Amino acid sequence: MIIDKELTETLIDAELVVMEARIGLAQHVGYTDAAVHRWGGMRLLLHPAQPKRAFLNRLHGIRAGMGHEIHEALATMRAAGVKPRAHLTPLLYDQGSLDALRAEGLSVAGFDAVWVMDPDEIGPAPVTDAEIYEVETPATREAFTRIYGAGYKIPLAENARLCAAMVEQTGWRFYVAFIDGEPAAQAVLDVHGKVGHIVESCTLPRFRGRGCQSALLHQRALAAREAGCTWLTSQTEPGSTSARNMQRFGFRLAYLDAILTGE
Repeated sequence: MIIDKELTETLIDAELVVMEARIGLAQHVGYTDAAVHRWGGMRLLLHPAQPKRAFLNRLHGIRAGMGHEIHEALATMRAAGVKPRAHLTPLLYDQGSLDALRAEGLSVAGFDAVWVMDPDEIGPAPVTDAEIYEVETPATREAFTRIYGAGYKIPLAENARLCAAMVEQTGWRFYVAFIDGEPAAQAVLDVHGKVGHIVESCTLPRFRGRGCQSALLHQRALAAREAGCTWLTSQTEPGSTSARNMQRFGFRLAYLDAILTGE
């Protein structure tokens, strides 16, 4: 597997689709100020009502020759009361893009690890205590909603509206892990074109360490392969438990996105 510009473009385009869908969900549950601004392949996500949720407030998909657009996007963020945050992806940006970000006072604050895998390399199912179900019934939908709200600390009424909208998303598939008959973990797969995007997973604290995420990861990978995907991808914090799960499963590190922030 060679991580070239073409593959990088494929992965980031799939990521941007998921990010735009998240903003759409925020709008659906009543956040009318949430928005997506587009400049070519670059996207600015804004959710001023929740400025600390970094994944909903960022400039992403920066390409070469976008210095002017970067200045405009960061001005839009500041005008909305959101601290500037931008992601730089290797092979896509140029020195001019970096200079534009530095001129705006942004500096590197961290990194996101982007993972990739060929679905033909999926191994055998892990041996765990978890039983995995796709969200297709009222019972599995209720379990997914309960875990999602608890895991992401979303107010009850908002979470109910959000999850009801989520399960109607085209190309998204939802899964719940049960331990001893109790809902324990949830996870989401987004299929965009030939890319299966592994996203939105959490385990309730008392069920951690019992293989829920390994089983959910395997189920989503199989579903993506069955849907005709040629790539699997996901994003994690470098060195995190999620990153270790990706490595154990067989994912390769595609690249590190540099995260730049400012005032």
